[in-house]
Amino acid sequence: MDMVTSIIAGFVIFMTLGGMAKTMGVGIEDVAKGGYGLAFVAYPEALSNMPIPQLWSILFFFMLFTLGLDSEFAMLETTLTCLQDEYPRLRKHKGYLCVGAGIACYLIALPCITPVSKIRTIDDDSGICFNFDEV
Repeated sequence: MDMVTSIIAGFVIFMTLGGMAKTMGVGIEDVAKGGYGLAFVAYPEALSNMPIPQLWSILFFFMLFTLGLDSEFAMLETTLTCLQDEYPRLRKHKGYLCVGAGIACYLIALPCITPVSKIRTIDDDSGICFNFDEV
């Protein structure tokens, strides 16, 4: 089912990008460069052409939010489980460990909402992997 969903999403993306390219009179490669541009350029453009675009936009961006939240839970739970397996004494303090890890992740992520986040974007796009801020 995941494969079918991905194929349908690909069709939607490329149809939208093709329509945008034709409207703007440029090539498809100049409409959106991929990555975040697809989620924040192509899909909103497609949603704006649907009936009740406000509803679909709210649902789409809520879906993006929940996907990000779910990814964070998965990464945090994996890390905490590894720590608890390595140090069994931490199991008694699982609640404090979860809250502490959540606060630590929040503080580590704060620079991502400042102008410094441009450095992180360059780091992501460069192809070189620096994991100094990964938890």
